[in-house]
Amino acid sequence: MRMLIVMALDPSGRGMVLPTTVVSRFFSGNWSDLSDYLEGLDQTGQDEAAEAIRLTRDSKMPTRNEESARTVLTYMPDGDYLTAVEIVLYADIRLRNVDPYLAAINGICKRRGVPYRLTRGGAFEWVGDPLTETEVLAPALSALDDPRLAGAPQDEFTAARAAMREGKPQSYQHAVAMACNAVESGLRVLLAQHGQQVPAKPELGQLLKACRAADLFPKSTNGKGMPVEHLLGAPGRFGNERGRHGAGEEPHDVQRDEAEAVVASAAVALTLIARRLPAQ
Repeated sequence: MRMLIVMALDPSGRGMVLPTTVVSRFFSGNWSDLSDYLEGLDQTGQDEAAEAIRLTRDSKMPTRNEESARTVLTYMPDGDYLTAVEIVLYADIRLRNVDPYLAAINGICKRRGVPYRLTRGGAFEWVGDPLTETEVLAPALSALDDPRLAGAPQDEFTAARAAMREGKPQSYQHAVAMACNAVESGLRVLLAQHGQQVPAKPELGQLLKACRAADLFPKSTNGKGMPVEHLLGAPGRFGNERGRHGAGEEPHDVQRDEAEAVVASAAVALTLIARRLPAQ
């Protein structure tokens, strides 16, 4: 899949953009050579990617050897790979129409289930799987365009998505934290927009309690069923246990699929919050 995207960097199909080109531009100004890059991966907790490259590379000079360049591009973390592609795109998009890149690269991502999409500005954004993209993320992004949510809730949710695209162990923890913050910020906006007092200690539990007391949430049928607070509070409850506060004696490692679930859950919560805002 990654090599297909590299091929798509040359819409003419003449093979003018090679793996060595992508690696060279990525290294330029950032890393002196491959050893320097691998050491950087080790130091940032990405030693599995570094070891995969060490075990399979065919050359110590991936900026000159195509096979070695392919190996680096194949095993480097998602965030670094996306950045490498963006660097090449940035140089060409200024001179060319972006549409051929969008059609080719996003077509590959959709067909292969890659959770990223290229924007018209030449940057990749995390969108999740196809169902998440259309049924969960799109409504949330539309909801966050509401000027009342365009401050902290939108900024924090954008930061969560940016962390997801980095593909690093610590970035998943950050994605969880920012997704939880976005929901709490959304609840504060909801209370304020309905003329309700925001709790002095605006933590998740207190915010949900204040919203319930103000009748901002629908009641369960006949007092049964799952109240909506369970849905709105899901991201924060996970975050409070994993990834949001200090680890203490237990490490707070967050896996990619867990972070994806939390960010998607936050998107659902933000959409529901937007629908509970008073009509303008």
